[in-house]
Amino acid sequence: MSRPKNENKEPFSNVAARLPRDLVDRLDAVAAKLAQRAMGMAPSQSHAIRVVLERGIGPIEAELAEPAPKRK
Repeated sequence: MSRPKNENKEPFSNVAARLPRDLVDRLDAVAAKLAQRAMGMAPSQSHAIRVVLERGIGPIEAELAEPAPKRK
């Protein structure tokens, strides 16, 4: 799959992370399912990671925006 178009002209940054093998396997499974939906075009592992981060970061940000519960 080709590199996603950067319509906002926001520069990309490279980020390196050490991930457990089982998490990498799950990301690869996401990439495979994306490929099925894209009619056989093979998205890169980095594309799958971007999709997962973009879709998953919103709920985490929303949760963290709420005031922390008061401790007793």
